[in-house]
Amino acid sequence: MANLLINHRIKSDKVYCIDHNGNNLGIISLSSAIRIASEASLDVVQVSKTNGYPMCKILDSGKYQYEASKKEKEKRRKQRESAIKVKEIRFKPSTDLNDMKIKAKKVKELLEDGCRVLLCVTMKGRELNYKNLILEKLNNFVGFINEGSEDGVAEFLDPPKLDGKSVVAMLGAVKV
Repeated sequence: MANLLINHRIKSDKVYCIDHNGNNLGIISLSSAIRIASEASLDVVQVSKTNGYPMCKILDSGKYQYEASKKEKEKRRKQRESAIKVKEIRFKPSTDLNDMKIKAKKVKELLEDGCRVLLCVTMKGRELNYKNLILEKLNNFVGFINEGSEDGVAEFLDPPKLDGKSVVAMLGAVKV
């Protein structure tokens, strides 16, 4: 709102003006609009630039800037909230079956909340030789998540990939 044009900063001789009560004054000279505004102890504020004359309103410029900044903050907050969140779940090849089911339940809740889930299976030592068992473990994990639903809840957005000493896969909610 730093480039807000108020009163004499407006660069046009004639403006399309709306008074402080919302009445349309039509196209009038800038000097008469400023005179009307000063009688009401208000300012002439350019709210938009049209093809012809600038659209101006007679109002309190400080209040207008405050309201505009509030709208901008709200817009940024909503944009931040609508961003897709990615949560990470880690486990090892030696993770017990019941622990896997508990993690699967948590992942199901995260997917229903609209998050994406990054599964990370970390390996060390001899576990690195059994990558096919790791992929089978990931598929079983997705099976635990989809258990009890006809269409499934989760699907791989990215197939499992070896990333150093871990296997990483991205899960997302199944689109119906």
